[in-house]
Amino acid sequence: MVGYMAGTIYHSAWTAYIADYTKRVLRGRIISVSNILVSIGFSFFGIVLGYIYSQNPITAILLSILLSIIDFLFIVIVIKEPKLREI
Repeated sequence: MVGYMAGTIYHSAWTAYIADYTKRVLRGRIISVSNILVSIGFSFFGIVLGYIYSQNPITAILLSILLSIIDFLFIVIVIKEPKLREI
């Protein structure tokens, strides 16, 4: 649940980041592949976290929070403002 909320916050920012900093001819492909991978990830982890939730709800919630924190840290550490912006 927390992961889904975090995803709605940064998904539009991620799409804007791709649009601003990739070459025009690659934008559609990169955004499409990104959306496909996000959909696969949400489907897979939705099933996994659903099973874990059925066993122990607190564990599923804590795992979701942990994954969201890892995702946030990855974005903060890895994604930097490029020196040259593609228009």
